[in-house]
Amino acid sequence: MVAQERAKFADLALKIFMNNPPVDVAGSSVRDYLAWQDRIEEQGSNIATQICIVTGKPITDSRYWECSVCRHKAYEHELRAFKNCPLCHATIHW
Repeated sequence: MVAQERAKFADLALKIFMNNPPVDVAGSSVRDYLAWQDRIEEQGSNIATQICIVTGKPITDSRYWECSVCRHKAYEHELRAFKNCPLCHATIHW
């Protein structure tokens, strides 16, 4: 790719992101994360951090699904629209 084409793509990318800024669809906030982090620290530092592979939010309760193949976790209510694991694409068996 020549420098002129690269500059065109860079300008196009800038226009796209200026007109359509990224949005946090998960709705998580720094305050939620800090509260979760405080709970983890209170329980001890040997607790593994689990993150929902659909939303990216920390898993803080027992209502989650675990993939039988990749062992990653997701909130059950977030997986209703999925037939396959969002990470490894294994079939979801309920």
